[in-house]
Amino acid sequence: MRRILPLFLTLLLILAAVASAGCGNPAPSSAVARLAHPDALERLAAVRELDRQADPGAQVAPLLRVALGDPDARVRQEAVLVLEESRGDSLE
Repeated sequence: MRRILPLFLTLLLILAAVASAGCGNPAPSSAVARLAHPDALERLAAVRELDRQADPGAQVAPLLRVALGDPDARVRQEAVLVLEESRGDSLE
């Protein structure tokens, strides 16, 4: 587990940098930073913050897809719910 978390956080930060460089409505920087937080409750709050965006556009979905690989089951579950219900993505 200790090896997976640093890799996950690195991947998340790279994806966040790429997403924020694009056009449209970038994800709030506070939520992006909190997705890489060591505390699972902070990462869970970040997923919920991304869900509350009025017009998330295409910038949020890649961040939520990375959250599907989070080490904490609560974060993964919330990312699934947000992607399926709010964005209409099919995860099957």
